[in-house]
Amino acid sequence: MMVRILSAANLLVMAATTVWGQHPPAFEVASIRPAAVGSARSAAGVMIDAARADFSGASLAILISRAFRVRSFQISGPDWMNTTRFDIFAKLPAGSAPDQVPEMLQTLLVERFKLALRREPKEFPVYTLVAGKDGPKLTACPADYDKKQFSCMDMEKFAVLFFAGMDRPVIDQTELEDSFMVPMGEIRQAVDRSRMAALAARGFPLRSAAAGGAAQPDGNSVFQVVRSYGLELEAKKLALPLLVIDHLEKLPTEN
Repeated sequence: MMVRILSAANLLVMAATTVWGQHPPAFEVASIRPAAVGSARSAAGVMIDAARADFSGASLAILISRAFRVRSFQISGPDWMNTTRFDIFAKLPAGSAPDQVPEMLQTLLVERFKLALRREPKEFPVYTLVAGKDGPKLTACPADYDKKQFSCMDMEKFAVLFFAGMDRPVIDQTELEDSFMVPMGEIRQAVDRSRMAALAARGFPLRSAAAGGAAQPDGNSVFQVVRSYGLELEAKKLALPLLVIDHLEKLPTEN
């Protein structure tokens, strides 16, 4: 299914955004299958190493997001690209590196789903994650950190964690390049509390934890947890690239 018919000029613009010279990076071979009915996995169903790149239950929106290194809110396209899901099993060419996978995925989307897009600047309301006045209070990941209690991640991934509990995206502007230990349990609780507080403010009734329902929106908020790490969330408007989908097929060409 096509979103709309493109002119030759538009297709050339699309190609110029994805092609590296005359030979864009591409998977050696890739198999694409519709995901099993009821599959709800998304970006978590990804396995990439020096030999393979496998995506399980990934929507076309997620695949485009990974391919062009943007967040989901920076993509404008048909609603069905968020619900149409695929399993992709791809082999990397010998001598290639895992960090080339996004460009290979771009090539696959263009060749197999006939993706055409254009980039437009757009101003988004966001929270920027920045260092507090006394500096960050973060611990770099040692080789022997407790993987049961902590996750090791960079600040870009750290910022993404809070998106579900906020009314706007969170963008990293800390300029910190290392990876740090993050207590996932504490952050998930803060995100859940912030999400429930937002629902309560809109008039949704919340059951008590004692009654077997959701906990009441009390305790540390996302803002408080962020401050405990010597960081701050600042509300502002930020100009970011918007990917506008001009053409996308619902089904890929055959394997």
